[in-house]
Amino acid sequence: MTLPDKFSIIVGAFFVAFVLVTNAQGDFLHMSCPAGSYDMTSYVRPGVGITSDIILESMSSSLRECARFCIARSSCLSFTYHTKTTVCGLSKHTMDNGITKKGQDLIYSEYQWLPAEVTYFHFSK
Repeated sequence: MTLPDKFSIIVGAFFVAFVLVTNAQGDFLHMSCPAGSYDMTSYVRPGVGITSDIILESMSSSLRECARFCIARSSCLSFTYHTKTTVCGLSKHTMDNGITKKGQDLIYSEYQWLPAEVTYFHFSK
């Protein structure tokens, strides 16, 4: 067996293991989870966002999906969802220690504001 063949087998095995682990834990981007049963407006602050220490900016189909992005990243403490552009910004800061901005199209929330049932279901930080 040649080295490229061994490499292909290792990569294939890693991919299969990743898929199995992801399915066992739940695919946080596509699964049906408790976040879908919560009214997210109870856990957000509209009209404000955070602009400091952004760790990821990504297109997001909804506020719930933006929350899921934050839940899935251990370094995420808060997120801002831009309703006009559908951009989700994750930050290592919160309103207590970050730079904020105001805007009608902004919705802000913090990981710690989300219900424990939702954050525990996905991943513990």
